[in-house]
Amino acid sequence: EVLRVRGEPAPNRREREDGDAPEKDPPA
Repeated sequence: EVLRVRGEPAPNRREREDGDAPEKDPPA
């Protein structure tokens, strides 16, 4: 979360964009 706020290319952010992280934030 913090990395997203700072605008850094966090791994979790990339997973959300790819929709490959259902455990973190499933794409509605």
